[in-house]
Amino acid sequence: MFLSLWLACTDPAMVMMPGTTARVDAAGQVNQKESELALKIMTTSDDCDYVVGGVNSPEQRREYEECLPWIDRQAGEVKLAIRFELDDQSFQLPDLENEISASINEFQVNDNTNESDVHVVGHGPKAITQLFVLMIDGSGSMNIVDPGSTKTRMDKVRDALLMRSVQDAFFREEVSNSVVIYTFTSGAPQPLGGSLNVLRNKSEYKQYIQKHLKARSGYTHLYNAVDYSLNTVLEEPAVKQVLSKDTKPTIVLLTDGFNNEASNDTCTSNVPRLTQLLKKMRKQMDGLTLDSPLIFTVGLGRPLDPDFNPKRIKQGRVTDRVLCADQPYNAYIDAPGNSGGLEDSFIDNVSLELLADRGKGRAFIKRDAQGLGEAFQEVAAIRYDWFEVHIRDSALKFRREFEVGFRLNNYARALSNIKVYPHAWMDGPPGVPDEEGWSHRGSVWQSAGVLTSGLGLALFLLVLGAAVFNAKRFVQGRLKQQSKTPKA
Repeated sequence: MFLSLWLACTDPAMVMMPGTTARVDAAGQVNQKESELALKIMTTSDDCDYVVGGVNSPEQRREYEECLPWIDRQAGEVKLAIRFELDDQSFQLPDLENEISASINEFQVNDNTNESDVHVVGHGPKAITQLFVLMIDGSGSMNIVDPGSTKTRMDKVRDALLMRSVQDAFFREEVSNSVVIYTFTSGAPQPLGGSLNVLRNKSEYKQYIQKHLKARSGYTHLYNAVDYSLNTVLEEPAVKQVLSKDTKPTIVLLTDGFNNEASNDTCTSNVPRLTQLLKKMRKQMDGLTLDSPLIFTVGLGRPLDPDFNPKRIKQGRVTDRVLCADQPYNAYIDAPGNSGGLEDSFIDNVSLELLADRGKGRAFIKRDAQGLGEAFQEVAAIRYDWFEVHIRDSALKFRREFEVGFRLNNYARALSNIKVYPHAWMDGPPGVPDEEGWSHRGSVWQSAGVLTSGLGLALFLLVLGAAVFNAKRFVQGRLKQQSKTPKA
């Protein structure tokens, strides 16, 4: 009765977290000013019915339960489900583990050294039809055999592209994907084999790579390869024909070095070039659409600045200090006849990160064929309709009202926040940990424990209230009787 009255008085702008004593705002606040994608936080049964498609089977019932909000105050965990929209249409994204940042009361939840404090699980997998444009560095340095290896850098790329797992990722059975491959050095990129060939199955793809993928010679016109991909390859008649069939373009750019156009190029030579390219990409790709190409970059080697984060650069502004990290601004990229050129030791991960960020994709830095294969699989990964996000923080923060914030770190800008209202003095039942130790809603009997304890408390208060009332009447009655007794 007590709990029923309390629930009846709940603010209509809030909803209960099923199986708990906490409430949550019925809708999150999407940051419209800074977001390219709408990050929707799902809290109601209608929200979860929409993404799960009903609860007509045990599997759908499990998905529905995972979608609903959950809090385990004793464990210091809260879980909310999110999805993304663009122009009021669902926007699927790949696995977002390590790609979502969370905050509690505007303080970012940081990962501990031993375990992650933010865990993301994708739901509603969808295979999106894609055309993959592979732009492979074919410059002379791709013929180098690195210390400790018996294969050239191009051999590593070939081995990665021919991995069974990579072939399966590029050519999924559920959809009709296609692949076109170019190599770039000096001048304009060239289609593999000399003429453009749209590869439509694993057999064609495998034979084509085995026969034609070789390093050439010349400099590394990296920036030109990006521009050529967007403005020439995507306009080729054979490519446009594929893209006209509801197919999404995905550009993958791989290099082992730096943009390098002349023997006397230094790190600072690339500052105005990269600035110009990023401005051009901003105009071309401003305004994300469902058909916008995604650009992924892959670096083979050691990063120049392993701690670089493109999100820290305001408006993507490139300077000598940003691009060159701690290296001398006048350091040669390629030092012919000498040693000590930058690309003898590093790859320009700063440019790769900025290009992927502007292209709504991701950058990968790898050292071997296995790592490259993992990157290609990520590029071609299944997309998901929605995600559950688990957050772990100090249990003390969950004793009173708190705000949860979410930020998407890659692909596009997306920010939202929502408030959670734990009960002032009543904890919900503890959750059931999964194999990774994250709390999940328990059985109906565990949830009923909250109601049972609340009902017991309510009954106790009712009995106590009645007892106090009767005792008060008894005392008052006795006093009245004593006042009416005549004096002797």
